[in-house]
Amino acid sequence: MNFIKIITILLAGLLFFCAGPSQVQRKKDQTKKKAEQFRMNEDFEPTSLGDYSIKVQEPRVSKKDVVDIKNILRGNEAPDTTNAGHKVSGYRVQLIATRDEAEARAVLREAVISFEERVYRTFDDPYYKIRVGDCTSRFEADELQQKAAEMGFLESWVVQTMVWEGPPPDSQTQPVDDEN
Repeated sequence: MNFIKIITILLAGLLFFCAGPSQVQRKKDQTKKKAEQFRMNEDFEPTSLGDYSIKVQEPRVSKKDVVDIKNILRGNEAPDTTNAGHKVSGYRVQLIATRDEAEARAVLREAVISFEERVYRTFDDPYYKIRVGDCTSRFEADELQQKAAEMGFLESWVVQTMVWEGPPPDSQTQPVDDEN
C-alpha cells in the first residue's frame, strides 16, 4: 500500500515538473512574436532617394559682432572682452542671506558704497545672497571678511565659489548678478 502511494506521488511530481516549462516557453515565444510584430524597420535611408539636397550655411553674425544694445542705449560703450579674465575656484565674503528682497537691496546698496571690491547679487530660491570680492586664497578672503566686520557687516562669512581671475567681461556694471 505504501509502495502505491510513493509511485503515485512520484508520477504526479514528474507530470507537474514536465508540464511547467512548456507553458513558460509558449509565453516567451508569444512575447517574442509580439516584439517582432511592432519592431521598426530602420534599414531605410531617406537620403538614398536623392530627391533633395540640404545646404548648410554658416551664420552671418559671429559672437564678436554681437552688441549689448541695453548698455549702448544707457550711454555705456560695449565692454572690451579681449583681455577679460576667467573663472577659477576661490572665495567670496557673503554679507547676508535673506528671504526679504527689500533687506537684500538695502545691504546691496550699502555694500556697493562701502567696498572697492566687486559686489555680487545671487538668488538661490528662496534666499537673496549678497557677496563681495573675488579672492583666490582663503587668507585673502579672511582679510576681506575682517574688513567687512569692521564696516558693520558683523554676520559676514567666507564662502567657497567660482570667482573671476582677472577682470570680468562685464566690468562696466556694478553690482553683478552672479550666475555661479
